[in-house]
Amino acid sequence: MSNLHQYASPGIHAQRGLTLVEILVALVISAFLIAGVIQLFVGSKQTYRGHDALSRIQENGRLALDNMARDIRMAGYAPFDPASPATLGPPVVSGNPAQIRVRWRDPGTGPLQCNPADGSGICDRTYSIVCRGGETPPCTGINMGDLMVQHELVGGTQSLIEGVADMRITNLVNSIRIDLLLVSLDRFVATAPQTVTFPPGADPANNYTAPDRRLVQVFSTTVAIRNR
Repeated sequence: MSNLHQYASPGIHAQRGLTLVEILVALVISAFLIAGVIQLFVGSKQTYRGHDALSRIQENGRLALDNMARDIRMAGYAPFDPASPATLGPPVVSGNPAQIRVRWRDPGTGPLQCNPADGSGICDRTYSIVCRGGETPPCTGINMGDLMVQHELVGGTQSLIEGVADMRITNLVNSIRIDLLLVSLDRFVATAPQTVTFPPGADPANNYTAPDRRLVQVFSTTVAIRNR
C-alpha cells in the first residue's frame, strides 16, 4: 500500500494548476503587450491620416495653380475678328484681392476652349474664394472654403477645389502672382497648431494659424501675361 502511494504521488503533483500570483503576472504581461499593439496601431493610423491629408492638399494646390495659370496666360488673347472686334484686355484684379477675372477669345482652331451660348467665342473665367461658414477670407470655419470658378460653359459658379482658406492675387508689371492658402479638411492631424505667414513676406502679425490642428500649406506662382 505504501509503495502504491509513492508511485502515484508524482502524477498528482504534475496536475497542480497555476497559482494566483502566476495568473496575475501573466495578465499584467498580456496587458502591456496589448497596450503596445494598440499604441502601434493608433500611431500608424495617425501617420497615414497625416500623409493622406498632405497628399490631398498638394494635389489640390497643383490643380488650382495649373488651371489658373493656363487661363491667365491666355488673358487678352484676341485674334482678329471683323465681326466681333472686342477688346478683352489683361486679367482684372478687383478691389477684392481674393478674386481675379480673365477673358480671351477662343482661337477657333481645334477643340474649342469655350463656346458660350451667345456665340461670341469669348472665354470669361472668374476665380474667387468663398468661405462655407459665410465669413470673409481667411476662412476659419469647420468646413473651410472653396476656390470657385465662374465658367462661361456652365453658365454659373462651381467649386474647383475645397479646403481653401485664402487667396491673394497681386498684379505685377507684366505678370500675375498667385498665393493660395490651403488647409486639410481632416481635423486633429498635426501634433500642434500650425502657423504660416500669408501672403508670404507679409507682416507676421497677420499670420494664419490653422484651427483644430489641421495641416496648412502655402502655394505660390507667378504667371507672365503674354497678351498685354
